[in-house]
Amino acid sequence: MHPETKRALNTLFPTIRFIITNKKAMQESGKKYELSAEELQNIRELLLHESDYRMPDEVADEFLTSGEVITIDKWQNIISAGDMNPDIYIVIEGIMRCWYWDNDKEVTAFFSTIPTMAISYHCYYGNLPSFYNFQACTPVKLIHIKRERFNQLIEQHHEFARWNMRVAINQLYYFEIKRDLNQGKAKDKYISLVKTFPNIMNAVPLQIVASYLGITPQHLSRLRKAYLYDNVRK
Repeated sequence: MHPETKRALNTLFPTIRFIITNKKAMQESGKKYELSAEELQNIRELLLHESDYRMPDEVADEFLTSGEVITIDKWQNIISAGDMNPDIYIVIEGIMRCWYWDNDKEVTAFFSTIPTMAISYHCYYGNLPSFYNFQACTPVKLIHIKRERFNQLIEQHHEFARWNMRVAINQLYYFEIKRDLNQGKAKDKYISLVKTFPNIMNAVPLQIVASYLGITPQHLSRLRKAYLYDNVRK
């Protein structure tokens, strides 16, 4: 698989109905943290590869240091459906998922891993309550940047605005890739996920992976057993 396509899929592979929606609970559980110079450099390099346009390092550093670094417990919601939270979150450690209710069925739309930007566009752009739940599948470390500061950077730095435009175009492209994958058989989608992102399969419960693939946990369990059996025979 081409490295660009692999990285693209990283934001698409999307976890139990164990949710903390109380804002106060989130504020109390979130712990602040300071990045080292080495961590900042590593995150910057990963983030800059989210776009085919590279903004200057100093602008990227200004962006990354414009917020606060927080840690969130496993299964904690960063943004809950119905919340009004227009801020930007950058995943710098761990795995998140974005999910919603389809009648009485929980559907995982995608996964977010380092260095994905997590934004509720209903809130950020539409000034409407969030449609999605943004949930930590593992303990997660994030950079939390206020919408006002994010917009200031867009106004102050043409390079930052251009970088964000390219990120948005890439995201649309990635969603087309996901839609194409979803046209295939569940077995093919499962194998692609296992081979490309084994960390997600190891860290996320099967019922949540099933909610992304659009199959039952029982079907996923059969696929998993068949895949393991085939690999043992090889």
